[in-house]
Amino acid sequence: DSARCIRRWPPYYNTCKLFIDKSPNAAIGTSAPGGPNLLGRYDGVCVQAYADFDRTWQSISGNVYPFWVLHMAAINVGELGSYADYSDFSARPAGGLDEDLYLSAMGRIFDNMVVATVTLGSEHLILYPFGLQGSLRHLRDSDPRYADEMVTQRLRRRVATRLVQALDRVDPRLSVHLSLDGAEGEAKQNADAFIRALLDCSAGTKARITIWPNSDVLQLAAELAATSTNVLVLNETSRRLLGSYWFGGCDRAAVDENLHRRCWTLASLSYLLNNFDA
Repeated sequence: DSARCIRRWPPYYNTCKLFIDKSPNAAIGTSAPGGPNLLGRYDGVCVQAYADFDRTWQSISGNVYPFWVLHMAAINVGELGSYADYSDFSARPAGGLDEDLYLSAMGRIFDNMVVATVTLGSEHLILYPFGLQGSLRHLRDSDPRYADEMVTQRLRRRVATRLVQALDRVDPRLSVHLSLDGAEGEAKQNADAFIRALLDCSAGTKARITIWPNSDVLQLAAELAATSTNVLVLNETSRRLLGSYWFGGCDRAAVDENLHRRCWTLASLSYLLNNFDA
């Protein structure tokens, strides 16, 4: 049904917060919201939700506690069939990805995330490999240099380093939780990128970061929310559709989709914010 047919508002609908980047960069190329894009390239929307199912898809019994989810989109230069941002970040005239321009844009997203943590007074920030999954996965199809896995891995490491650098500017009281899932393939490569970045970061940043191997983002958020009212999850989503296609059968392992599948409050808010019209 269309979201316009709503009869009752979901929980926390009146606590949603939109973070808008008004810098000159936010107007370059396809950065601005509008048309197919719900979010601006550097914008974020923050909502409150609570978990319904744990990592084994068992219903969570007893009390459940709300946490914040900050939806932001990574620069999409490698999602199969999309490559939505590639044209804005390809070098001219030869073509190919302009890595420095791309990393500058990713850095702006990470810096805006830090602004959100300060604005919300976050006590706990949960991260997973933002920008290192679908939005990079098929970059080799547009730029043959990235058919070399070591070239792609160096780019992953540069993205992870820029995210960790942004954490140098968070409130010193903020605890950061890095959720790393799996030990094979892409998950192993992402873990390598982040662990290397953490080895080179400042002592203050190292002290506030906890790595949770083989963890589940939603379960971690639910457990932390039981002890704190200011837990924030940074969720990599689509600029065009919050939650992507959680209601379909694709991307069964994707964090964004599974957060929505296991959290009805989050799904209902995204349904409305997307102005879904069946």
